This record gives sequence, C-alpha cells and structure tokens, in this order.
Amino acid sequence: MSKLLNIAIIGNTDDGKSTLIGRFLFDSDALYKDHLAQIKLQDSERQQKHIKFSHVTDGLQFERAENITIDVAHISFSTENYKYVFADTPGHIKYLHNMISGISNADVAIVMIDVEKGLLEQSKRHILIASLFQVPYLIILINKIDLINYDQDIYKQLVSQCKTYISQLSIINKIFIPVSAEYGDNIVNNSIRTPWYQGPTLFDYLESTFPERYANHQDFRLFIQNTLATTSGTAYFGQIASGSVKVEDLLFILPSKTHSRVKKLFYGEDEVGSASVGDSIAIYLEDDLSAIRGNLFAGNGKLPVIDNKCNAIVVWLSRNKLNHQKQYILQQNTRRTEIKSINTVQLLDFERLNYSNVNTLNFSEIGKLQIKSISEVIYDCYKSNKNTGYFILIDPVTNETSAVGFFHERD
Repeated sequence: MSKLLNIAIIGNTDDGKSTLIGRFLFDSDALYKDHLAQIKLQDSERQQKHIKFSHVTDGLQFERAENITIDVAHISFSTENYKYVFADTPGHIKYLHNMISGISNADVAIVMIDVEKGLLEQSKRHILIASLFQVPYLIILINKIDLINYDQDIYKQLVSQCKTYISQLSIINKIFIPVSAEYGDNIVNNSIRTPWYQGPTLFDYLESTFPERYANHQDFRLFIQNTLATTSGTAYFGQIASGSVKVEDLLFILPSKTHSRVKKLFYGEDEVGSASVGDSIAIYLEDDLSAIRGNLFAGNGKLPVIDNKCNAIVVWLSRNKLNHQKQYILQQNTRRTEIKSINTVQLLDFERLNYSNVNTLNFSEIGKLQIKSISEVIYDCYKSNKNTGYFILIDPVTNETSAVGFFHERD
C-alpha cells in the first residue's frame, strides 16, 4: 500500500505553481484522457496554441479567466511508493487564509520562485510560514529557467541568495532544482538543456525521499469532543492528538488534574485494548469524573502547560488590525478560552528576521504576543507537539479567524 505524502505548492503569485502540478501530472501520465481533452478544448476555444497546464488545477471559471489561484485545489495520484496529494495554494497575499489551510498538514513544501523576479517578500513570507509549521522537507524550484536561456550563473546567484535567507530558519531538509514548469525541464524528466545540473528531477526526489509523518508518539493527548452517559459509565469521545493509550493506563483530566484509569476503549463499535495517534476513540474510566467537552486527557508522564499566561508567534489574518480592547477567543481543537489581555506585541522583519516592539499587527504580518487569558490555556510548545501547540484567535464580534498561532516557551 502506497504511503500518503501531502505536498503544498507555495510561493508568490504567477511563479508557476498551478503550471507545475499540471506539467507534473502530464509528464507522469497521471492525467485522465477526458480531463486532458476537456482542457485542450477549452484552450483551443481561447485560441491558445499550447496546453495551459495551470488549468488542470484552476477549477473556478474566474481563476482561469484571471490566471490566478484563489482556492486550494487538491490533486491526487499514486505511484508504487506514494499516494501524492498536491495542495495548489494561492500566491496572492489577500488569499493568505487559503495558503495556510493548504500548508498546515504538509509533509513537503515546494516553493516556486520565478528566476527573473527573484526572492520576493511574498516568497519569504511563505517560506517563513512553512518554517513555523515545521514542514520537514522544503524543495525550492527555481522556475522559468528557460527565460534566462538556462544560464547557470544566474541560477547559482539566486540559489545563493535563497540559501542565505533559509539558513536563518529552522529548516533542515532542503534542495534546489532548476526547472521550467511550462516546458517540463527537470520536473519528471532530466533536461538536456541543463547539463550543468547533476541533481535529481522533482519526481525522482519525491520518489526517493522518505519523510516520516510528524507525530508525537510519547505524550498522550486527547481533547474531549463529546460525552455520553451509558449503562457502562460515561463515554468520552475524541481523536488522539499524540501518543497512545491502553486499558489500565492512568489518565489526568486537565485542567482539574483529577485522574483515573482506563476501564475500556472503543474504536467505532469494537472494543480494543489500545489506540494510538490519529485514532478516534471512546474512553471509559474506572471512576466517574466530571470531564466535559474541551477538557484534555493527558497520560501519566510529561503533562502540558496549564496557565493563563502564554507566549506565541502568530500570523495575523484579519483585515482588522489587532485591537487590544477586544477579548479574542483562543481556540485549540474543542477548547475555547477568552483572552483577557495581550500585553506585548513584537513584529517580525521579513528581511532581517528580527523582532521589534510595535503597538499592533496588521494583515499578513507575523509577530510575537504575550497573552493573558481569563481561564487556563492547556498547551505544549509547538516544536514538541504540533497538535496541542497550535491555535487560532477568533474575533468575538465577527466570529472570523483573526490569527493562527504557535505556542513557544515563556521568556
């Protein structure tokens, strides 16, 4: 059975993200004949001489008319090694919400950079966000290499600039590949027009790497989604965010820190002896404790932080700037906590990658916050546990998502 590989295509608008996926599928013979025929017909009606590969993923009529990606398009196909799921994310800054949706569960991020435009601010923003989400593999495609007549020196200068920037971020696995998404150079097949490049094609690299899907297998965490009183006791339903659990394990209910042992576990209708990360289960305890939706089960080991003060890095997504008078809602999974105050705000400089004190954050900006909540926040630092280290801030008036955030250690 092929392993699942989630791939997010990111980068500035018009750098060739949609074209890349279309070309990748075409050259690997993964396009259905009727789909290809439909695209050819539509392109001929627009009097285009060649296949517009971006139309493979740009499904909305407006997207095709304006040659931009708005929504996240998910395209999948399988090889012997992997089941690929490509998330074609929008490059335009006003669709940052959708870009984050596409990258949040990625195993690999492919960054498209136009060789003539170079490393722009939006490309840097996307790379930073990939770093914040700790995407384990970053593939930087220097695209439109045909427009510089496959010049190695220009390519190397841009790669050097990108390496300098990326070296300051927490990205371990990275590779640079010169490509032309339009003409297929080094996408699936090696290009005879880049004899100076001796590395793998994009397809060969994806097929030969084995990224381990992120999961914290040590610390058991489960946010309660629902409860049900039965003749056998109270059933607590939820999906395991990290770690594993088995019958007779000692569990703590947070934030109260009351505890009991597991009496029974159910996976669907089947009673099981154990369950692990990703499983949606029902837990029955030996003792009848008062646990409710939004409480967290934690194993008898390293417990998460329980505090009404926390530090976080956020990406501000609202068109309305950060307002200190609003009591935003901090939501983690099923747990919602009202914010009392945001005491310190620091803005990240995309060029220098340092922080400076500011009064507020505006749309698309990244910053550090010191948050004080009315009730306790239960969290792990994001670098140790993605599923309990991630949250969103919700505007209490509009109910829109104002920011996505990542918990980090207290200073």
